Amino acid sequence: MVNFIKNLFRAAGHRSDASGDAPSYEQQATVISPDYDRAIADFSQAIALNHDFARAYYGRGLAYQQLGDETQAAADLKRAYELDPKLGN
Repeated sequence: MVNFIKNLFRAAGHRSDASGDAPSYEQQATVISPDYDRAIADFSQAIALNHDFARAYYGRGLAYQQLGDETQAAADLKRAYELDPKLGN
């Protein structure tokens, strides 16, 4: 579950540690070399548990976009906005 949460924040662009301070060394490394495949797997697991989890679709869509899969990215982002029109604003 910890990795899932880290991937949620990574995909959303959040880089601070749990205390809200500057990014940890590990988090800085993932910003430099993000693991989008892992993020996609974690977001997919979250979606399997809750098909209405808009932020998981949003995060997975952003990860697919980073990997150049525009078709899957568009599908996930569309679903995220259907579930929560305020996402991304």
